[in-house]
Amino acid sequence: MVNTGLALALPAAALLALGCAATLHAAPAAVKLSTGDDRFSARPAVHVDESRVSPVDREALGGLLKASVDVLMSDALLAHSAALEGTYPRIFLNPALGYKRPADAVGLLHALNSGMHFRRTPVEFGRGAITGFNGQRWRMAISRKTLDRWLSSDPVTKSCAVNTVAHEIMHTFVAQAGGGMVFIDGGRRARPSRSSGTTGSYVIGQLAQCTWLAEQGRIAAGDVAACVPVFYSAGGKFAAGRCDDFADGRPVRLS
Repeated sequence: MVNTGLALALPAAALLALGCAATLHAAPAAVKLSTGDDRFSARPAVHVDESRVSPVDREALGGLLKASVDVLMSDALLAHSAALEGTYPRIFLNPALGYKRPADAVGLLHALNSGMHFRRTPVEFGRGAITGFNGQRWRMAISRKTLDRWLSSDPVTKSCAVNTVAHEIMHTFVAQAGGGMVFIDGGRRARPSRSSGTTGSYVIGQLAQCTWLAEQGRIAAGDVAACVPVFYSAGGKFAAGRCDDFADGRPVRLS
């Protein structure tokens, strides 16, 4: 059963201010959601901002967004999430929701009538990955380095781009009342989860990456759980330096 009052203990401005990057701005005003509001969707609704992305990059960026959404919402990822409990018994969502089993956290993305939705989000390029309000404008930004990874011929390097986008998509999943982010990774309350490697948006991003690798045949389905910790470094940062470490076909796991 899904609690329709989840994530409502903190106001929208507070939760939005705890999103992915330190420069994320809080909402200019409380966001009113309803099931009939076309700003929100039951499925991730990220799209290329054609007013800010050049025609030469739109197709590749669109392909990355589609691949990330497809794997994030796949039955395979949901199934693999149950296998993470040995390494990640609980992962952090936000101060109101606290910690949940990985399968329960992923299950929220698929739940109907949960009072949670994905905010429709235009995507552009920026200096780094960030999702939230920039002044009055809600958007997601990723770096060109992320798109370059997606364009690589090496599947592990490509999968790092899926990781980044899937992680950012988690910040577009919001509670119905007030529009606060369900998954946060910033602020004092999230700090312990970052240092212990149990921040939900990062773990699920890594799970999307490793599920995608299994779908490509680069790793076996039974190796997804072992793949997940590879790209998370101490202190809660994405271990991007490992993205190019497996071009020789080595197993994608911690040595």
